[in-house]
Amino acid sequence: MNPEYYNNKNIIKYLEGNFGKVNAKSDISINNFKRSIKLKYSKERLQEIHRKITLHNLRMELSADMNMVHIILGSFLAGLITMFITYITISINQVYFMADKQLSINPIEKLTEEEKTKVLDDISGILQEGTAQLMSMGMIFILSFLIPLIITALILVFIQTKRMYTRRVFEMIIKECVEESEVVEG
Repeated sequence: MNPEYYNNKNIIKYLEGNFGKVNAKSDISINNFKRSIKLKYSKERLQEIHRKITLHNLRMELSADMNMVHIILGSFLAGLITMFITYITISINQVYFMADKQLSINPIEKLTEEEKTKVLDDISGILQEGTAQLMSMGMIFILSFLIPLIITALILVFIQTKRMYTRRVFEMIIKECVEESEVVEG
């Protein structure tokens, strides 16, 4: 008959549920956990638990490359870049359309030198104003999408790191329990 931890999909949650959470920075917490788990399980069972945690950690490390977080963030970033390039293209076309419209109102061939200078100054002003608006809107666009993307990525990395740290702590503690059991028996 298999013990109850054997069929449990997440061995870490099982251990935390039965023996409490472990504060890795507290020796008292670690020692209390070790004491309670050694009282409940034999050396062979502890080795099984250690093997199961190690396999779980290896599976998590191997699947890190195919992690949904990476796929989602990569897709979102690709979409963001595509949207930004589209925005820049449309905005530049609008600015040049306004400049072209200004030229079509006043054909340059029929103007005097002063009028040509005035029209060119008007076009230059339109281009400068359009470019300034383009850049300010572009910065707003970038900041409105990039900042949430970076914050989301940092939160997801923090959560993933914390989970991996917890797995490593449990793996280390169970390994120590197995080694201490060998010393007691030896």
